[in-house]
Amino acid sequence: MIKNLKLKNFRNFEDLTLDFSPRVNFIIWENWKGKTNILEAINLLCSWIPINKIPNNLLVKQNSREKAGFIWWEFNAGNLTISITENKKSFFIDKAKTTQKKFLEFSNPSVVFSPMTMNLLYNQPSDRRDFIDNILSKIYPEYKNLKSNYDQIVKNRNKTLKNIRENKSEKKELNFWQNKIIDLSIKIYKYRNNFNNYIKNNLAKYNNIFTDFNKNYNIKYNYITKVDLSSENNIRESISNYFKINRDRDIIIWRTSIWPHNDNFEINILENIDENKEENNIIHFASRGEIKSVIIMLKFIELDYLEEKLGKKAILLIDDLFSELDAWHQDLLLNKISNNQTIISSIIAIDKDNNNTIKL
Repeated sequence: MIKNLKLKNFRNFEDLTLDFSPRVNFIIWENWKGKTNILEAINLLCSWIPINKIPNNLLVKQNSREKAGFIWWEFNAGNLTISITENKKSFFIDKAKTTQKKFLEFSNPSVVFSPMTMNLLYNQPSDRRDFIDNILSKIYPEYKNLKSNYDQIVKNRNKTLKNIRENKSEKKELNFWQNKIIDLSIKIYKYRNNFNNYIKNNLAKYNNIFTDFNKNYNIKYNYITKVDLSSENNIRESISNYFKINRDRDIIIWRTSIWPHNDNFEINILENIDENKEENNIIHFASRGEIKSVIIMLKFIELDYLEEKLGKKAILLIDDLFSELDAWHQDLLLNKISNNQTIISSIIAIDKDNNNTIKL
């Protein structure tokens, strides 16, 4: 857990030091002053995945004489530091330079709740894919590399498709990229299937805690893909068949149209817990408040999955979310987070026992 956080030349902070309690911490400040930047710094220490996908050059304080920004985290066993320049991030454990992988072994994972989180089920499918991929990348560094390689291979195939259409390449050149895509897709789906099954197996438990649906309804997680995921051979066969059937169409549109980079998921609701009844996408059926409950539920499934796989407590980062939640949802969050160190940015404090309030 974080005892002390120092920011130097990071975003809008020239020099800032904060002390945290092991439980719930409120950072109280006006809007547009940098509360989110504090949570951004903590999230980088925990997961190296930016909350808002900010490039390195914008993480360093603008118009500063210094060319690097620093984030320093003191915890019970020592301290961690990230040095950020325009071109790279460097990682240190007790002032000794180390690899990103070893750095993350010392830090705690983080789970982020933000107003953007509350739109997860409304946003584009790419945001839901990112939800899955970011969780898996926090647990398995090799997954991040695997997904990055896959994305590059798809780009190379798409470029080859364009070249074929412009008579700059031959169709047989697609074979190399297609075999690569098949092999990488099989590996990606192995990780995604494990997480998908975890969600499915835990939905019922969380449904009783986080939602106020009538007991005649049940919710269901549905992973949407055009690939047969029932076995490795079926994955290989369904993707291979796609290549055979759609090669000429792909050449016309210059795009590879299915597999991991086009998958999606949705939360459906079923009446009377009857599998034969028609499923309805929750965003077309439930109220805004009920959907918030389901998204909070998904985030706590993320929390439990991270803690189970990594064997470490997660730090919860809640960014300006309480203004979006009614009293019932606020209490829901505060009661559930009591066992984790939590850092909440807000313009107002919530008066609860054992809260640490930091006013800036």
